[in-house]
Amino acid sequence: MIDWFKVRGEAWIAPTVIASPSTSYFGGRYIRRYQTSYPFAKLSASPDKLTVSILFDSYTFTRQDIVAFEPGVQLFRGEGFRIRHCVSNYPEFVVFRGLGDPEQIIRCIHATGFYPEGSLYSAREVVLPARGGPWRLWTILVPLLLMIVPFFFLKSLGNNLGLLLKVFKIAGTTLCIAGIVIPLATLKMPFLQRLFLKPGRSILEVRGRLRAAAFGWGVVSLLLLDRLLFRR
Repeated sequence: MIDWFKVRGEAWIAPTVIASPSTSYFGGRYIRRYQTSYPFAKLSASPDKLTVSILFDSYTFTRQDIVAFEPGVQLFRGEGFRIRHCVSNYPEFVVFRGLGDPEQIIRCIHATGFYPEGSLYSAREVVLPARGGPWRLWTILVPLLLMIVPFFFLKSLGNNLGLLLKVFKIAGTTLCIAGIVIPLATLKMPFLQRLFLKPGRSILEVRGRLRAAAFGWGVVSLLLLDRLLFRR
């Protein structure tokens, strides 16, 4: 469904009781505490769905999941509003602050047709990840093979430095592109998800890590390609 309303701002997402500076045990699993500064948090709404996105992850609510919007929460840079919800294994404390007045943002959410219909007694659980890593074992071995095979190939070329340099540039460029394209393609293509993930595991478990991997590898690739292709 297309989002009718979008606004960027900052978000504070954490369990109400915080056990450590960065992570807490809540709802049967460890949940990281997030504080995302403007403009890296986004709130979007449509008549049946509200989503709070923070960098590489997001939390989606239906009307029945939200009990109320509570303005008046003071954050470091200004006033936001709390999204009081009843999804039992989401972080309990979800606060969003846009550049505008919190009550104005709430009115814009209502204008899309989205109104809270939940109660504290209508708790819902999102599907939690199963135990163990979600990835197939061979997926972890592929990057090692991609590095080892070119190494033996280069070794077989002997002392032909010109050819060695060309092969090294091609291999390095291919790895840089693959490190960005494969994570992003896995987010969208079901056959890649079936290829890389264990049976019964969901892309929702790893979407944040895939986006972070693509972004991080993109930064590394810019530095590597600058050295490989654009400097003599």
